[in-house]
Amino acid sequence: MPDNNMDWARSHECISKYVFNRKAPKPKISYLRGFFTWVEENHGFKPCELIEYQLNCEREALETHDPRKKYVITGYISEYLRSLSGRRTSYKQNIASCVYTLFNVNRIPLPKDEEVNRSTKFNSIRKVNKDKWVTVDNLWNLRKMVDGNTNPLYRVVYLAMFSSGMGIDEIVEWSNKGVEYTKSKLNNGLFGKKIFRVDLEPRKDLTERFNYHTYIYAKDTIKALEEWLKFREQKGYTNQALFVTKNDAPLTQNALGKAFLYRARKLGIYTPIGNSDVGNRYGWSPHIIRSFFKTWMWKCTAPNWIADAMMGHGVDSNEYMRLFNDDAWMIEKLIQAEPWFNIISSTIPFDLESKTTISLIQQEQNLRVSELENEVNSMREDMKIMYEVLKKASQD
Repeated sequence: MPDNNMDWARSHECISKYVFNRKAPKPKISYLRGFFTWVEENHGFKPCELIEYQLNCEREALETHDPRKKYVITGYISEYLRSLSGRRTSYKQNIASCVYTLFNVNRIPLPKDEEVNRSTKFNSIRKVNKDKWVTVDNLWNLRKMVDGNTNPLYRVVYLAMFSSGMGIDEIVEWSNKGVEYTKSKLNNGLFGKKIFRVDLEPRKDLTERFNYHTYIYAKDTIKALEEWLKFREQKGYTNQALFVTKNDAPLTQNALGKAFLYRARKLGIYTPIGNSDVGNRYGWSPHIIRSFFKTWMWKCTAPNWIADAMMGHGVDSNEYMRLFNDDAWMIEKLIQAEPWFNIISSTIPFDLESKTTISLIQQEQNLRVSELENEVNSMREDMKIMYEVLKKASQD
């Protein structure tokens, strides 16, 4: 059996059709390989044989009028998922989704089976309500992870993720463009400002999607980036990647995820569940920073779609709108939004919208208008009383 997952996928025609011949997000081959290895060991079917077997089951179900025969393979999926003791629900759901899509691509769809859904929840870690994490109080937790971090590498990474909407994959992609790429961008900022654009590849292997970009613009992020570049020079790092670890190795997604979880655990931001490991989800992970970015971008005065454009999401279904390619317009809006993304030097990100300076002025103005309206109404009442008194006096 091939050692490499890609070689393994190519060695099976039915899987190669799914992985390499579609303009769609590519599946995680390790999910498929784990499932089919288990099937071969326990039931003796190779991938293409299993797909052919489902076709035979469908025929037999029609001939014998016994619909239960269609559910043999979904039973295998349920059995396999139950064997993954302790794995999180989303991991099992991804495996089931990959297997179902593989059969759909080969034009032999599997029937829906509620037993598969129940199997994804079997022995899984309790579901965490992630909604509670994206709050002002928990933004303070992110600030604690940044402000007290003695490692300038993760300080600039977390700040860049919060202000630009990049995830760990995009941070690594930016880093791999090289340190000279960022130095050049920083020294030649757009429109004479310390703001620059980071061009990125389409997300999730969507080949029909356009490349996209985000911006490094927040004052705290720029300051942390300059400190990191000085730190690099002092340490004498020679690796050409922008972000490198203490061993002068390029920053990876795995290293970033582990460092984030380690620091959060050290600060007591979350309590580990059971026998904790870095693969478990606690609702507090690097990906939560993207949620902070989009939530706070909606809070500020910038148009809401800017967050989607900077995160690599579709802005409109027909892709006619191209305003995000206008750097001057985008930067104008981001400068207005910047105070909301300076979590070190500004208190605005931690205030409710009603507590910002602009809103306080508006509140004072509204209060003054209300007081004047009350005075006018009072004067009207006094005039009515005076009119009635004069009218009665004239009649007498």
